[in-house]
Amino acid sequence: MKRTAAKIWVLLALAVAIGGAAATARAGSQINKVMKLEPGGRFVLDTFAGSVSVMGSNESGADVVVTSNWDDIQDHIDFSFEGNPGDVEVHAARRNPWDFFGGMFGGMRLHFDVRVPKDT
Repeated sequence: MKRTAAKIWVLLALAVAIGGAAATARAGSQINKVMKLEPGGRFVLDTFAGSVSVMGSNESGADVVVTSNWDDIQDHIDFSFEGNPGDVEVHAARRNPWDFFGGMFGGMRLHFDVRVPKDT
């Protein structure tokens, strides 16, 4: 009986330790980019996953904030931010198409907050 109780406590302690390590590994990350974009310009977001919020502004410029619940998001996703005052493109692509640790199987959450001129 004592041996069984001891095994249960050891397994419980191990589960808590693993859960804590997993929570630390998925603490979260944020990428902030500010790019020149004039009113009337074009903004393109090309991504394989995630949610998007877009807000119009009276100011010029494109502000993009990418948030994720994973702190190592750039190990799994290639981000590119390209542009000039008339055209801005943001791309997010998996580094490895067979990487199931990112995306729906790994619990990764990805969100894009975008602010662009109203006339974009």
